Amino acid sequence: MAKLKNFIDKVKRTDSSVDVLKLEAVYDFIMNLSDSEPDLSVAEEVLRLKPDLSSVVVAMFYPVIEKIDYESKKVIDLVDPDSIKLLSYVKRLKGISYNVEVTDPETIRAMFIAMAKDLRVILIMLCSMVVISSKLGELDKTECDKFAFRAMNIFVPIAARLGIYEIKHRLEDNSFKYINPEQCNIISDQLKKFGQKKAGYIKEIKDVLTEFLKENNIDGFVDGRIKSTYSIYRKMKLKNKLSIDDLFDIVAMRIVLPTQYSGDIETVEHLYRVLGLIHGKWTPMQNRFKDYIAVPKPNGYQSLHTTVLGIAPDFSEQPVEIQIRSERMHREAELGIATHWIYEEKGSHYRVDSAKSNPAQKNRLAWLTGLKDVKAFEGIFDGTDIIDAFEDRIFALTPKGDVKDLPVGSTVIDFAYAIHTDIGHRASMAKTNGVSVPLSYEIKNGDVIEIVLKPKPAPKVEWLGFVKTDGARSRIKSWVKGQHNDYNFKNGREIINKYLERSGMSTLDDGFSMLKVYDGRLLSLAQRKKLVEDVGNGAILIKNFIKKLFPQNAVLKNVIVSKISIAKKLKSIKKPASDNQVFIGGESGLPIKFAKCCSPKRGDEIAGYVTTYGHITVHKINCKFWKNSISKRKVDASWSLPDASKDKKYTVKIVVEVKNRIGLLRDIAAAIAGMNINIVDVVFVERKEDFVKRVFILEFSDYSQVDALMDKLENISDVMKVYVQPSSKM
Repeated sequence: MAKLKNFIDKVKRTDSSVDVLKLEAVYDFIMNLSDSEPDLSVAEEVLRLKPDLSSVVVAMFYPVIEKIDYESKKVIDLVDPDSIKLLSYVKRLKGISYNVEVTDPETIRAMFIAMAKDLRVILIMLCSMVVISSKLGELDKTECDKFAFRAMNIFVPIAARLGIYEIKHRLEDNSFKYINPEQCNIISDQLKKFGQKKAGYIKEIKDVLTEFLKENNIDGFVDGRIKSTYSIYRKMKLKNKLSIDDLFDIVAMRIVLPTQYSGDIETVEHLYRVLGLIHGKWTPMQNRFKDYIAVPKPNGYQSLHTTVLGIAPDFSEQPVEIQIRSERMHREAELGIATHWIYEEKGSHYRVDSAKSNPAQKNRLAWLTGLKDVKAFEGIFDGTDIIDAFEDRIFALTPKGDVKDLPVGSTVIDFAYAIHTDIGHRASMAKTNGVSVPLSYEIKNGDVIEIVLKPKPAPKVEWLGFVKTDGARSRIKSWVKGQHNDYNFKNGREIINKYLERSGMSTLDDGFSMLKVYDGRLLSLAQRKKLVEDVGNGAILIKNFIKKLFPQNAVLKNVIVSKISIAKKLKSIKKPASDNQVFIGGESGLPIKFAKCCSPKRGDEIAGYVTTYGHITVHKINCKFWKNSISKRKVDASWSLPDASKDKKYTVKIVVEVKNRIGLLRDIAAAIAGMNINIVDVVFVERKEDFVKRVFILEFSDYSQVDALMDKLENISDVMKVYVQPSSKM
């Protein structure tokens, strides 16, 4: 257990109040799971970023995260909800990171940011990449080259955008030796010779600058380092140099001064004062001064850079680059955005330490959001779900690992057309993460989608009702319009009949008599046929067609369930009808009485009768008294419809036919609950082998809600058919 004790000691140096028992329990859990001593290398790397306990725990799990069921009782009892959430994000992102193909680096980087959901997930992933990149020699050449290319093109830019240069440089150097081993060896050899030739160079300059600070009573320290192998390679390539001897900024000397504040605002006057003293003592080179404090780099980096001559007697002709910065700037130059995240125990979430935040931090976050030309944030992230810059984008993968960037709400058909027009035209069905889904299925971040193709192109005009992207919509319309009129007429009739059947209504007859009156106009037979053809070629969307064909109250009247039948079934107390539930000649609020001779109840067909006293009695339409009454005293009457009361609910039976599987009823119930629809009852109707038919008795606010729910239910895997059971069949 020496390994664990050593690790806990390191954690304590970061957080002295850490829950040691929890770390020990997690360690034991991993050991029992893998039958070997846990690999803590990723967790130790994460410790460099001063993480919260949840990040440490998830980093401990990282090497075996594929085996972790974060929904299991054992894991839920072991760690807190925040860690569970992080586990789920990291597990999914790790799986994708090993399968994605780097064909479009910018899109892939955006996908990783969008899927991370939490900045800590990105930091854990970056640390894991550093650990893996340090062990690339243990992989076979193909895997090694593939990982190095992925690290350099995906994770290095993310680290740079976050300003975590310490991770960026290590990833670059570890990957560079496998991506370009020849150039890496050349520069490494030159650096060795440089070190031998100028062994005392850095020490001498450091001593001179340290003495300079003492002479001027300046509190601070001096640091110096040779730049990373890959950064030197880039400089040589950029400046077209063949040897590092031709570069004079291989070594960077840093003067780091205490961070000073005026209230909550950091002050920098003491940094500029030191710059002035340096320029007064040594000769500055022209065009070599850069003020990254006044104008930070896009990723938030801040420092003063200058290059001077004559600083060291033994190397008087050698230019020396000096960087002047505060301790806060120095810390951020190494750890970037990670230095600004603190953990709040009470709120159980990360937030930016805004008390001493600065414009550079905002720039860093804005640059992060610029991965895919996404609008930058105006302020600082706050809350756990901090990567909301991509909330309007969805990233999905082909089985080969190619990534497609689509707007939120995009469907399988949008994805198919994003791959190629022919793929969209020939799409017949799809699988998402290995599970069959309808073509209208809305894609989620990280979905792996396989499109099953037809032999010949045959896009459907119904797709226009759910596609999200303009590209998919225009290609579908173009193909449909290219078909002959007979095809579009037949297609339109099928679409209309399918929708009418789903809504529990009668289908079109040969004379299209249902369409005689459309949108308030009387149509001839030729006009009715043209209307059907327009539905078939996509000129009119089916949902718009139905709205203009039927007033909503006419649709509701056909599908609404009698309250009486529901009441009997549930054995609940019947509620008497009230005055405000009835319209007389289209008017509400008139004085009425319910006839005792037939006692009409909600759901009965009714009519009114004006008495000699001026009151109106309401009868059932088949009441003998009403039928034998004086005709001129009879008036139309109807029950109130949804627009009579905002809080009114209407009960409708939705029939769902499914290929049964474990969890399907739960998925259906979740979809219903997700739309805030009340389930009155569920009736089991039929079962044959794995086929099940159920009727869901539900309460709706209006028919558009019925329609939207049926769309959602049809999107659930293994749901075969969804339709309304008409009130006449109750």
